[in-house]
Amino acid sequence: MVIFRPNIYLNSFKEIDLQELVKRNIKAIFMDLDNTLVSPFQKTADDDVKTFIQNCHQLGLIVIVVSNNTEERVSLFCKELGIDYYAMALKPLNKGFKKALQELNLTTKEVCMIGDQVMTDVLGGNLMGFMTILLVPIVEKDLIITKFNRTIEKVILKILRLKKGVIYE
Repeated sequence: MVIFRPNIYLNSFKEIDLQELVKRNIKAIFMDLDNTLVSPFQKTADDDVKTFIQNCHQLGLIVIVVSNNTEERVSLFCKELGIDYYAMALKPLNKGFKKALQELNLTTKEVCMIGDQVMTDVLGGNLMGFMTILLVPIVEKDLIITKFNRTIEKVILKILRLKKGVIYE
C-alpha cells in the first residue's frame, strides 16, 4: 500500500509550501489539471491558478501540466498560462513522465507530482520516484472515466488513514 501513499495530502494547491519544495531541491512541478488546478468543467485558469504559476516561476520552479485529458482541453488551458504540457499522458504509466524528464534533463528526485487522484497521480509519481502531493478534488462531480478510480481510491484512503495537511515522509 506504500505505493499509493502521497508524501503530503492537502486541501488545495493554494496550501502548497513552494519554499519547502525549493528547500527539498525540487526543480519542476508536474501538475494534473482537472480537479487539481480547476474543475473539470472550467476551461481557463482563474486568478488563483495564475498567481500559483507566477509564484512557482518566481522561485525558479518549472510547472508542466501532465494530464490524461485530450490535447484540445489541455492545450487551451496551458497556452493561456504560457506553460508546457503533456496531454493524453496515460498516467500512471510512465511514458509522459519520462518524456518530460528527458526534455528537462532532471532526475526523479527533482520533480514533484501534484494531483487529485491516488490511482493516477500519486501512483504514477511514486512509481517514478517523484515526491507526490495529493489534493482533495476541487469538485465532487467527476468525468465518467474518473468515477471508477474514485471508488478504488476511497478504499485505499481508508486503509492508509490519510489525514489532510499531514506529511508522511
